[in-house]
Order: sequence, then C-alpha cells, then structure tokens
Amino acid sequence: MQAIVSDMRGLNLEREFDLVLVPQEAFQLLTNERDAIEALLSFRKHLSINGTILIDLATYSPQTKSQIGPSYYDPAVPNGKLVREWTRQLPNGQSLTRSRIQHEMPSSLFLSFFYEIEGNGEKETYVSDMLLRKYDLDHFQSLCKETALEVQVVYGDYDRDPYTPQSERMVLLLKRKLVLRGVSL
Repeated sequence: MQAIVSDMRGLNLEREFDLVLVPQEAFQLLTNERDAIEALLSFRKHLSINGTILIDLATYSPQTKSQIGPSYYDPAVPNGKLVREWTRQLPNGQSLTRSRIQHEMPSSLFLSFFYEIEGNGEKETYVSDMLLRKYDLDHFQSLCKETALEVQVVYGDYDRDPYTPQSERMVLLLKRKLVLRGVSL
C-alpha cells in the first residue's frame, strides 16, 4: 500500500480505479464552483470505464440532529454563539478544551474552532477556521453534467435509505457518462 498526499483538484496518479471514495465533507472544503468542477474532472480521469465515485456530503439539514450528521454542526445553535464542545485530559496532565462558533449562510457554513490547552499555570489558545460549501441535489447534478458524470443513486444515510431534502447526508454514487463525438450516451 502506498500513501500519496495531493490536491484533489489535480490528481495525476497515472492509473484508473474501480472505486473513488470522497469521505465525509472532504468535497465540501472546495468552496467555489471552479474548484468543485476541477475535482470532479480529476476523479473522472482516474475512474475505470465501469467504475463508481462515492461522494459523502453533509446537508446541514435544519432537521433534528442524529448520529450521522457532523458533530461540529447543530442547527439549533444560533449564528455566532460560542459552544463549548468538550474537554479532555492530556497524558501530561494538561487539559484540552474545544469550543466552536458556527455561522450558517445560504450556500456555506463557516466554523471557528477554539482550542485551549491549560495546565501548570499556563494557557495556550489556538484558532482554526473552516469554510464548507452546502449542496442541494439539483446543484450537484448540474456540476456532474458539466463533467460528464451522472448521479446513479443518492442515499440519505449509511443504511442506504432513500435521500429526501430532509436527510442529513447526501451519499452519491456517480458513474462516467459515455460521450462519443459530442453525443452523450
């Protein structure tokens, strides 16, 4: 097994695969249309003729939170409210606390994570910001159309229940759309 670190928008692995997996929210880190299209084209380039791409997206649904939604998002929390998520003891006796603030916008979710390490009379603070793109099914299908991919199946969870607009996840299975001399098959 070989591990490769690369940007998903420009992979060049010089081989094809039967399965391309894009795990939880990784695709949503690409926040503009051009980057999303480049990534889909990159995945397609590495897909065997009968291969499948699986992309797992969070919908950031305002519905009740379950175990399959992202732990860093809560639709009941107002924009800008600081939420203390957890505190853990570190092996050296210090404690690590994570808090977050979420800002939900129509097409994206912006999160600020605050990490505090305390102990031995000292306190260190770190901040990490993350912007995630929200997708609805119609928008994602339009991206696929631009990249000669088509959505074969959409699930709303990991049990393969059908996707609905209220689902907390959008698990998409994509296939290559065959194109011959400009005619789609």
